[in-house]
Amino acid sequence: MQFHKIPNVLAPLVGKVISISGWLVNTNRNISKSIKFNQLRDVQGKSLQLFSQEPLQVPKKQLAESLWDSVDRSKFVSSALNETTHQTVSPESVVKITGKLQYRPERDRRPGNEFELKVENLEVLNMAHSLPFVPNDENTSLPVQLTHRHIQLRNPKYNHYLRVRSNIAHIVRDFFHMNDFVEVETPLLFKSTPEGAREFLVPSRQGPGKFYALPQSPQQYKQILMASGIGNYYQLARCFRDEDLRFDRQPEFTQIDLEMSFVDSPEQVMVVIERLFSRLLRDLGKNPLKSPFPRMSYADAIELYGSDKPDVRYDLTLQNLTSFLPKSDACTEVLVLRNVKKLLSNAEARSLCEQVGQGVSFVTIRSNSQLSEWTQKVPQLKHLHLDIKKINEELGLCPELTLFIANRPVHMSSGTTPLGRLRPLLHDLLVSQCQRPRLDDDALEFTWIVDFPLFSPADSNSESLASTHHPFTAPHPKDLHNLSSNPLNVRALHYDLVVNGVELGGGSIRIHNPELQSFILEHVLKLKQYQLSTFNHLIDVLRSGCPPHGGIALGFDRLIALLVKSNGIREVIAFPKTYSGTDLLIGSPSTVTQNQLQEYYIEITNKI
Repeated sequence: MQFHKIPNVLAPLVGKVISISGWLVNTNRNISKSIKFNQLRDVQGKSLQLFSQEPLQVPKKQLAESLWDSVDRSKFVSSALNETTHQTVSPESVVKITGKLQYRPERDRRPGNEFELKVENLEVLNMAHSLPFVPNDENTSLPVQLTHRHIQLRNPKYNHYLRVRSNIAHIVRDFFHMNDFVEVETPLLFKSTPEGAREFLVPSRQGPGKFYALPQSPQQYKQILMASGIGNYYQLARCFRDEDLRFDRQPEFTQIDLEMSFVDSPEQVMVVIERLFSRLLRDLGKNPLKSPFPRMSYADAIELYGSDKPDVRYDLTLQNLTSFLPKSDACTEVLVLRNVKKLLSNAEARSLCEQVGQGVSFVTIRSNSQLSEWTQKVPQLKHLHLDIKKINEELGLCPELTLFIANRPVHMSSGTTPLGRLRPLLHDLLVSQCQRPRLDDDALEFTWIVDFPLFSPADSNSESLASTHHPFTAPHPKDLHNLSSNPLNVRALHYDLVVNGVELGGGSIRIHNPELQSFILEHVLKLKQYQLSTFNHLIDVLRSGCPPHGGIALGFDRLIALLVKSNGIREVIAFPKTYSGTDLLIGSPSTVTQNQLQEYYIEITNKI
């Protein structure tokens, strides 16, 4: 019997002669002069012990001839080679092993490793030569591993990641098909529009200055589908953003993208996603989820956790001192570290503040006498006349505490405050000191963050506004009266799904009224005329009779990384880029010829 992968059930095959193909893992491990052990790894990443009484070698002539079955071998096979000249089969060579399957000695049996194959015949399908590392070597530098990603992917861990990814994609597609969603592939050659992140541009030969843009998301196409009468749409969409990279970002990525027509409430979309995750985790054998997921307003998330993607699995919540201070454009927030066996040293607290920067201060209260004077040690507070007694009561202060203090803007242009960045660093330090329990990565805490501001300051030195998410998000009906006079106080019908401090995705009810969409683009965001013209197609679509609609996009790569507990999305993408955006295996991006540039009317200049 021949197999190209190790059968899941081997017991019925004991005593039979079988053939299995795969990669030789480690070669000729000597137990004694007459016993050699090796391992064979298959395409699933599974391994089988090989048992032989001779080293795994093949005649060099046989090896050379086997590689050229359909050509004139005399040109490639040296006449000096003969059947008595042997070569040891190197690790990671592709082989076909034939032998009798047997149980391993009882003392050597382990779960999943109860069998061995007694080698009777070895056929080398392709000899591996001079590999820079073996797949299981995690100590090889990352650039070397990514340069030889095909070897790294032979590691059973990465093989498992890609198989989980494939399985989850199947479950997602099955769920949406069962719920009457239509899978539609939207174009990857789009146009440049001012939606937020920097785009990848693709030159066109249609004329000088003509470019496509790779889509940051299928946002506009899926809204057009809603006006096209599709109903409920989804796809596993490829997206592209030319932004600074980090462990949870890649220039090209995949998202679970969906849109639903005739919905006007976030709850109608959120309940579908809750059902999707209940189905997904059930099929993966994970702990069942409690639904509905908790809801938390953006204001509460910032106030309590200093982040719009809070990890709610641990305490360390923030408190706000703003009501005790003179009126200003800043909020003063405090994180009180209490209930610890040992106070942080000054060096430890200072290190945390330095990692965050942005004016974070700390003070340690060790005695009652310090309760009346601690504000004098805080740069943000020492020049103010404060009711220290009321502040102490509000914060619940007593001896043996450490306070971290920082200011943040009232209207934020980012999703995390200084103390929001310090909070996870502090928690990790406390875990390392055994002052807090280690988090259970199997416990998935889902939270919906709602009521985001529709607009945010474009930057700290400007009065201009930007969409907090994208300009197609519908305003909350109760805040429409503020749209002209006080747009920073308008809430959005937007919702983010956060899991264990990771933003898994976000969505919103969209604007389906063309007049409202035009007003926001022109009078609130104050786009220039050439920018407005890039949205003419969408306004025309809305005018044609577009139903109310809403949707969401979930980070597929982030979801896989979360479920397999990898160190980032790069590990769960087959061929990822480095943090500089380079594919080390292929060597992209690369230069092109002058003739190619001329075809696209492009001239390279060193000026920026």
